[in-house]
Amino acid sequence: MVSPIDNHPLQWGLTFAAGHAELGLRAAVPAGPLTVEELTLAMPEAYSDAETPVGRWQTRRGALERVRIVLTESSLAAWLRARQFESLGLLDLGVRI
Repeated sequence: MVSPIDNHPLQWGLTFAAGHAELGLRAAVPAGPLTVEELTLAMPEAYSDAETPVGRWQTRRGALERVRIVLTESSLAAWLRARQFESLGLLDLGVRI
C-alpha cells in the first residue's frame, strides 16, 4: 500500500497478544508537512490462525488504538514556502508553532 500524499510505501506490522491483534505502521510516514509516527488499530477477538481465510482479514473492522502525528515548525514552513502565496500578495510568510 502507498501513501496517497507522498507516494511513500506503507509498512504494516501485525502482532497477536491475549486474544486480540494489533495492526500498526512499522515506520513513520511523511504526509506533506505532517509525519504519522504511530498508527495502531486493535482488532478484538482476532487469533493467529493459519487456517483463517485472507478475505476475513480484508473485511475485518478495527478500533483506532493509538495515533501520533507530528508537525514541526520547519516542515510547515517548508511546505508553505512551496505554495504560490505571492499571487495573493503574501511575500514574506513566516510560521511559529
